[in-house]
Amino acid sequence: MPGRTTRTEIIAAAEHLFVEYGAASTLEEIAAEARISKGGLLYHFPSKEALRSTVCQEVVDRLWRAVHSLVAAEDDGRPGALLRAYVRALTGDSAGAARVFQPSALPQLFHETPGTTDVLHEDAERWRAAFAADGIERADCLVIRHSAEGAATAAGEGYIDGEELLIIRNRLLSMIDSTQLR
Repeated sequence: MPGRTTRTEIIAAAEHLFVEYGAASTLEEIAAEARISKGGLLYHFPSKEALRSTVCQEVVDRLWRAVHSLVAAEDDGRPGALLRAYVRALTGDSAGAARVFQPSALPQLFHETPGTTDVLHEDAERWRAAFAADGIERADCLVIRHSAEGAATAAGEGYIDGEELLIIRNRLLSMIDSTQLR
């Protein structure tokens, strides 16, 4: 793809192989997918752990950016702007965001994998802090947030269809609005 750097190509190849074949994909396989030598890969990433960490960071940052772009597009100053954007991202407004919660997604594949544990823990803390500052009661936020994540997972696995996902989305969004009355 024009304009993509070798490093970007390696990250894309690694992400593709990790999703397709799991975190055990070898550096040789990743290099072949990126159409470079293993030495070229090691120039950019000195270890598989470093590559896993970078790929995992890219995935969690992609979700962060997707949600925050929705906040920026619709923030009307009411409490819960982040939570509303999160629900919208995971239930239809961002295909990439919803994929993060599918069982084949990288955060699930990398759970407790060397090189990614710190990334996932830091990301969880980043989200906790952001939601804590969003103006919604913590218990309500937790229930709504994790319901959206569960809905994204269920939709990705075919356990709920598009109509059911829309019903869940609308209910979660109405729950956010009703929490502001407390």
